Amino acid sequence: QDLAMLLSSDTGFRPGGEEAEKLLREAYEVRRSLLGEDDPLTADTLGKVAWTRRGEGDLSIADEMMFQSMALLMGKSPEEARKHIEAKTAEGAALWAAGDHAAARAIVRQFTAPFLSIPASRDRVPGMLASYAFILVQRGDRDAAELALREALALSQELMGDDRPGTLDIMHHLAVQLYRWGEDEEAQTLFEQTVEGRRRVLGEEHPVTLTSMTNLAALYWKQGRYD
Repeated sequence: QDLAMLLSSDTGFRPGGEEAEKLLREAYEVRRSLLGEDDPLTADTLGKVAWTRRGEGDLSIADEMMFQSMALLMGKSPEEARKHIEAKTAEGAALWAAGDHAAARAIVRQFTAPFLSIPASRDRVPGMLASYAFILVQRGDRDAAELALREALALSQELMGDDRPGTLDIMHHLAVQLYRWGEDEEAQTLFEQTVEGRRRVLGEEHPVTLTSMTNLAALYWKQGRYD
């Protein structure tokens, strides 16, 4: 499984890759056979398979597998898990839209608590939350998506630190969404932090460093900063 994650992304967050998916599916079948389908390690591996499917563009399949993984960790059926998570999401989004950000964040921490309590899944929670945010973006639910992305970043910083590639990836994705939502000032701050972090951790010429630099340059161009 660890080899598969290295193959799927050398940044720790970006999914994808046929070889990675093949290894993860093999790991999932082995864990399901030895540990059982309800074991947290089995569920965690299923979540990683979903991760790779999202990277390949199979969004509906990836989302279904993600909810199945979350359901196993929660001890619920996939439908029960989906309803529970979406109800909490709607509650948090309403609070966020009303400006009660602390209460909205508390809602997110409440429904992620079961995952954080399981060592096998703890480090996966930020990525899982960020993946869920992408579903919300596709639905056009800005408040819920922004809340999920901000909490994903906060959790990643708490669990793994500011300089982990996965943390920097979530920061980059939040910056991209803020830019698309017209929040240029905060997007610029996050893009600049991401560029600095990726330069330090991955190097000046790494593809994802260059991606962040390109996005930051586009924002500067929009502002008329051509030098």
